[in-house]
Formats: sequence, structure tokens, C-alpha cells
Amino acid sequence: MASMTRDQNKLVATFFWRRLDKPGHDCCRLLKVSAGWKLQGMAVFVDAGQPCSFAYEVSVDPTWTTRNATITGSWGRKEIDMRVRRTVGGQWRVGAAIQHAVSGCVDIDLG
Repeated sequence: MASMTRDQNKLVATFFWRRLDKPGHDCCRLLKVSAGWKLQGMAVFVDAGQPCSFAYEVSVDPTWTTRNATITGSWGRKEIDMRVRRTVGGQWRVGAAIQHAVSGCVDIDLG
């Protein structure tokens, strides 16, 4: 399975940066995949006095329109496991719930 994934996904770039507004770091990698692009990464920071650690994966189509994202990790003691998906009609779903306030948006802001 690992060799198949390597053949289909081409690593394009890796990034590492630190936040300037508060303590935190992020590391990610950009992959070219058969259906577009994939961004995989990990963010570690402090929010509202709580230590946070999130792994994320964002898939976009060849025009850089976000298709879906998976975010897992923790915010303090709370575990996070979120699936976000953009429908063909431009609606966003978090789990099964439609997010009307962001309908029509083409990108996701993990911040």
C-alpha cells in the first residue's frame, strides 16, 4: 500500500513556520495527487490558555477549490475529530450538518 501511495502522490514541497501572534508552530507538506492537490500537516499552539495539537489533511481539485478536510487532535482535554466537505453545489458540511453561513466559499480556513 505504501508504494502505491508513493506512486500516486508526488511530494512538491514541505513547509515549517512559527506563529507570530502567539506561541505555536506548523509543519506541512504539499502533494500533487491524481485528482488535484493534498496538504497534510500538524499544528501545535496555545489557544485560550489551552495546549492544542491538530493534524490536518486538505484535498483540493486541480483549480485549488477545496473538496474536503479532516482535522483531528486536541484542544486542551477536548478531543477533536472533524470532517468537512464541500458539496458539488458549493455547500459546506461539517459532519452531516450544512453550514449555510459559508455556502459558496471555495476555500477552508483552518484558523
